[in-house]
Amino acid sequence: MNSENVSRTRRNDDVALAALRASGPVTRLELASLTGLAPSTLTGVLVRLEERGMVRVSKEAAPGRGRPARLFHFTGQEGRTVLVSVGRESVEVSALDADANRQATATVAFDRTADDGPADAVRRALDEAGIEDLAETHGDVVVATVSFPVHQGRRSKRTGRLPEGLQSRAKSLPRWIDANLAELLSAAVGMTVHLENDANLAALGEARYGAGKESVNFIHIDVVDGLGAGIVINTEVVQGAAGFAGEIAHTHVNDDGPACVCGSFGCFSTQTSIYSIIETIKPAFEVEDLSLHDMAELASLGDEVTLRALHTYGEMIGRFVANACVILNPELITVDSRLGAAGEPLRHGIRDALSHFAPGVAAEAVQIVPAQLRAPQLHGALVLGNKART
Repeated sequence: MNSENVSRTRRNDDVALAALRASGPVTRLELASLTGLAPSTLTGVLVRLEERGMVRVSKEAAPGRGRPARLFHFTGQEGRTVLVSVGRESVEVSALDADANRQATATVAFDRTADDGPADAVRRALDEAGIEDLAETHGDVVVATVSFPVHQGRRSKRTGRLPEGLQSRAKSLPRWIDANLAELLSAAVGMTVHLENDANLAALGEARYGAGKESVNFIHIDVVDGLGAGIVINTEVVQGAAGFAGEIAHTHVNDDGPACVCGSFGCFSTQTSIYSIIETIKPAFEVEDLSLHDMAELASLGDEVTLRALHTYGEMIGRFVANACVILNPELITVDSRLGAAGEPLRHGIRDALSHFAPGVAAEAVQIVPAQLRAPQLHGALVLGNKART
């Protein structure tokens, strides 16, 4: 299916879903009148929406005389989607409505040295948010997201475990890092928890609801929570054999670089990040603290030091994006919307690197744009939740 057909299909689905959400139970002909879509087109639309768990068909007859007509109901509100965002020392739980708005949310800290990790904190956060009686039989789905690559419910880990003494002194790795996090969380909430990497979840959200709606092949780049990418090929997120697809933070940049938590040496993440860029420019302003928001404001004001630093960081990212464009040949690259005004010079840096390091035909085929969604993981959780219900 080409990008034009994919775009039309998604647009038709969204139009029909919006009409069903607003109108209540309707027949196919009534829905055609509400949407302007042909009844023959709606046949395929309704099949897809039913497969996604967004529509159900009633067994009762529609009002009126003649042959009973099937009624189509919007079901998005019947089952809850709950997103559990697991950080290093806290968890945030959010119950989402059908538009990815938070209906209830709570954040609870936990001891990263605890064997069960965030499990107890998730239980407490659900109680604090008033999210009760979760059950798969009611259509509820719980999605958890983490900032490291995952495979089969756990972190895509290096070979072996840390010795007990070293593990307790590790600054960044929590004690539960090598446990099966999906199992821990599933036991905590009493139902299956679907675990996904944050960049992949963001890519799912952008693919369905954001800048990637009209694209078949694209790459979403997360920057703020650590450098990572979600890769979408033929409208599906690519995880890879071990969940490591898109982990550009762990691409090799320095033969003499330090060891990385992934088990390799000289990874991108050991050399720089958006926060090390902030540290780099801080002396120019003689301030003790400089936030990402401050840097974005400086960029919006045209500060030359800030713009140059962000452009350089974008060029560094762009070298690896150039290789990805040769291997995957995407038509679109979306960049973390949370960067605000800091995103523009960074995207320019990526573009300049593509122009220099990628073949012209691959570089010219790709657009580089800001992601449209402020919180794409929330929308990605909806997509994953709907898939889990089918």
